[in-house]
Formats: sequence, C-alpha cells, structure tokens
Amino acid sequence: MRLFGFVVKPDWHHADPARRAAAVAKETSPELIAALPGIARDDADPRVRIAALGRLDDASLLRTLRAGERDAAVREALDARLLRLALAADEPPDEAAVAWIDTLPASTRIRVVRDAASAAWRRAAIAGIDRPALIAERCLADPDPALRLELVNRLEDPEVLERIAQKARRDDKRVARAAADRAQAIRLAAGDPAALRAAALAVGERLAALRREPTETLASGLESCESAWRELAPRIDATTFTIVQGHFAQARAALDRMRGVSTPTKSASADADTAASDGATTDHEADPEVEADVDPLQKLVEACEARIDEVDRESLEGLLAGFEEAWRALPAHGPRARAIRERFDRVAAKARQRLDDASRAHEAQRRERETALRHALGVLESALDEGSVTAARTALGSLDAVLAALGEVPRDLRRREATARQGLATLVARQRWSLNRQRAELVDSAAALPGQGLHPDAVAARVRELREAWARLDAIASAAGDAPDPESGLARRFRALTGKALAPTRKYFAERQKLRAARATEFAALAAPIELAQADDRTLALRRRAVASALRRLDEVDPSRRGEIGRRLREALARLDASRHERAASAAAARRRLLANLARRLARADLATAVAAAREAESEWS
Repeated sequence: MRLFGFVVKPDWHHADPARRAAAVAKETSPELIAALPGIARDDADPRVRIAALGRLDDASLLRTLRAGERDAAVREALDARLLRLALAADEPPDEAAVAWIDTLPASTRIRVVRDAASAAWRRAAIAGIDRPALIAERCLADPDPALRLELVNRLEDPEVLERIAQKARRDDKRVARAAADRAQAIRLAAGDPAALRAAALAVGERLAALRREPTETLASGLESCESAWRELAPRIDATTFTIVQGHFAQARAALDRMRGVSTPTKSASADADTAASDGATTDHEADPEVEADVDPLQKLVEACEARIDEVDRESLEGLLAGFEEAWRALPAHGPRARAIRERFDRVAAKARQRLDDASRAHEAQRRERETALRHALGVLESALDEGSVTAARTALGSLDAVLAALGEVPRDLRRREATARQGLATLVARQRWSLNRQRAELVDSAAALPGQGLHPDAVAARVRELREAWARLDAIASAAGDAPDPESGLARRFRALTGKALAPTRKYFAERQKLRAARATEFAALAAPIELAQADDRTLALRRRAVASALRRLDEVDPSRRGEIGRRLREALARLDASRHERAASAAAARRRLLANLARRLARADLATAVAAAREAESEWS
C-alpha cells in the first residue's frame, strides 16, 4: 500500500505551457535530455517546442522537424538554430546539408559564405551564388587559401581580376598571381592588342633573363619560350614581333657560345653583309626581284617609327637584334635596302637618345627624391627628439609618400628610417602608457565620487569634468594616430563608474525637472497679457508683485527656457508699469479738475449749498 496517492511530476510535464517551457529550457535531468526530440516534435505549445529546439544539436533532426512544422514562429526558431549550427560546424556538409543550403534565402546564404567556420560550408554556400562582387570580396577576405584560388577562377571580368591582383599583391601573392594570370588569359583569348603585346614582351624578358642562366636552363627555357611564341607570333604587330625575334636571336647566340659553336659577331656579320651588298650592287642593282625582298623590312621600319616611343631599353636591344637578323636574311643589300638601313639606324638612334634623356631625367629625379627623403627623415627625427607624437606621425606620412615615389632606398637611409620608425613606436608606446595612467586616475576619481556626499549638482558637474578630461585624452591619442578602443577594459569601467555615480542623482534631477516644468508653466501664465481696462489698481499691484517675484526666481525654471520666459515676464512687467503710470496720471488730472470745479461752486453758493458741495467733492475725491 502506497503512503501517498499521487506522484509529483517534473515541471516539464506541467500543464502550464509557460512553466513547461521554462523547465524544458533549463533543466538538465537525463530523462528530459532524452525526451527533447519528442518534445520539439509533439508538444502542443509552440513556446515549448522552441525551448526544446534551442537545446538540440542534431542538424539532420532539425531539418526533419522543419519539414513537418507549420507554426511560423517555430520555423523561424528552427532556421535560426540551423544557421547557428552551420556557422559553428567543423565537419563538411553532407548531401542533406547542401540541399538545405540551396533552399536558403540570399541574405542567409551570404551570411554562411562570410561567417561559417568551416571552409567546406563556405564553399558549398557560395557554389550557387552568381554575384561577381561577392565572389571578388571573398577572393580577398576568405580565410582559406584554396577557396580563394577557386573563387578567382570563377571570375570573368579582367578589370575585376586586375583589381584583385593589385589588392592581394602584399597579403596573398598566390591569389595576386592567379588573378593577374587569369585576367591576362581572358584578354588574350579576346584578342586584346595590349595583352598580346604584353605577353609577347614577357617572352622577350624571359629570354633576356635566360641569357644569364647555365646552358641546361637556357636550352630548356628557350624551348618553352619557342612553344609560347608560336601561339603569339601570328597575332602581334611587326615591331613587337621584331623585338621578340631579336631576343630569340640573342638567346640562341648565347647558347651557341656556351656550347662552343662559332657564330659571327654582330660587327663581323655586318661587315660581311656590307661587302656582299657592295658586291651585289653591281650585279643586282636593277634586279626588281632582289629589291622586292626589302618590302617586309620597309614595313618593319615604318612600324618601328610608329611605335618607337613605346620601347624601353631592353626592347630596343631586342629590336636591334631582330633587325640585324632580318638584315642578314636578305639575299642582297641594294640601294633600297641600304636606305632602309639608314632610316632604321636614325630611328634607333632617336630611341636611344630618348632613353638616355629619360635615364638622366630619372637619375636627377631620383637624386631630388633622395634629398627629399633625407629632409623628411630629418623632420621625423627632430619630432622624435621633441617627443611630439602628432608631429612625428605627420612627418612619417610625408616620409612614406617620399618612399613610395623613390622606390629603392640607399642603405644608410634605410637604417635611419628603421631607427626612426622604432623610435616612433617607442614614443607611441610611452604616450599610450602615459594616457592610460591618466585614464586610470580618472577611473579612480569616478570610483571615489559616491562616497564623498556631494550635492547632486556637484556630482553631475564632477562627472561632466571627468568625461571631458577623458575625451581630451582620446583626442590626444587620435591626433597621434593611436585611436583609442572604446571597448577597452578601462573605458568600460569608466563608463560604468560614472553611470554608478550619477544613478543616485537621477531621482533628484527627475523631481527637479518636474518642479522646473511646473514653475515654467506658472511663470508663463503670469507673463500672459490681461485685460488692463477691467482690472483695478489693487489687482494690477498684486500682478506686478507676482511678475517681479517670478523674475527673481527664474533659476527655478529649466535653463533652456529661462531666456524666453524672462523676456515674456519683462514685457508683462513693462505693460503693468505703463498701465499704472497711465492710471496715476489720469487720477491726478481728475483731482485737479475736481478742485477747480469745487472752487467755482463755493464762490457763488450759500453756506448750506457750500457744505453739500464740499461733502460731495470729498466723496468723489475718495
């Protein structure tokens, strides 16, 4: 026989949905934990189901529950829970998770792309998104290097790819290189002339670099360049073609020299060609077929004249070598060929002169910028000697601008720059330490306020002073380029302590505000105009006394309204005084008329009439 006829059930079985939901959200009994899936699926109250969902971590179960859920609030809670699990997931998503990602709205999916901890989840989320701006953003911002490279291959706009290459140049050289290569490949596939020329000149630069390599490297590199050149050669202009052909000729000559194969030098071959041309002049001077062979050379020179201002020194070297190779390939050097040769030599001399002038100008500019760099370093060092962080920051900005324009920095200046930067870092650290020490003193002052027994106005004034002092310290730090952290421990403690100091004064200020509002209403009523003609002298005197008293008590009104109410009270006082003066003057005139009339009546009246007139006048005088 049981002692009691009932058993106490746990709260998560309670009939009250609110109590049941609270128990489901907090209790930790094993029975409840095991029953959570059933509660999330079967409980009649949405609040209880939501509480159970918040404790479930099985994403597949949650997706199953969402498929059968009809309540909008529960579905929203399910979506939020699934999103939190997706953002925190460590394991790659399975097929069901990928299918769930495909059903997400764009905003939620983009959040997974940006915030998911797992690269696999971010990859799955961005797979179905066709937004070039978002893809470009993740190419630079995604934490996973492999995913960044994958996303580069999804972009088709060469300008976007070039911007990515520029931005990633320092932080991620693999992405920068991949983006640049893809942009170049897209432009090449589209037949862009500038891209074709750049690719061809890159082959020439590679050949120029290979000439300084060992024999095996030069031989293998030459084969690789020839393979790339075969695809580019039919699509580029004559000048670029000649430049690259010249680099090929120089590379082959260098390879022959390394292998011990005898090749005629440039001067020897030129002499041989000159001798051959001199001998051929007599025999072939009138031969139209021989002269017709110089037409390609003529077109080459014309193309060079059109673009000679674009070549750099290395390209000019390749152009000269390419022209020499084409010159040697002629069967004979007749008058037209020699004229073309002279014309080309003039073009090459002009280009060489332009490059020499540019080199001298560049050297002069480099010396000028080096002088500016020395001056900027001196200014920075002087600011450091003075201990001025703000001036040092400004000088460092000028120094960085000069460095960006200068490029290569002499070794002695580089050492001075490193020393100055280290000195600035030390100065900033010292200033930060000093400012933090002053902030700590402000925190201590704020902590001591509640125990000083100050009047609420004094507390508010002191808190205002402390906050202004804190703002000044932040301004000093910001001016020095060391922006303060508003969420630092000291800043949070200072805000908490000043708020705690003001908390006991809030009731006082609230009551004072109510009193000031009442006084403002009262004084505004006193300042309102009244019917002066219907008021007697006593009423006017009392009203004036009340208005004057209100003017003396204006400090009981909110400061923001004191000016307006004071002006209105002074206007009311002026009106009352004017009315009183007007009434006094009128009464004086009436008395004078009364006395004059009485005198005239007394002069002609007998005694009885005079006595009656005097009493009547006395009554009227009163």
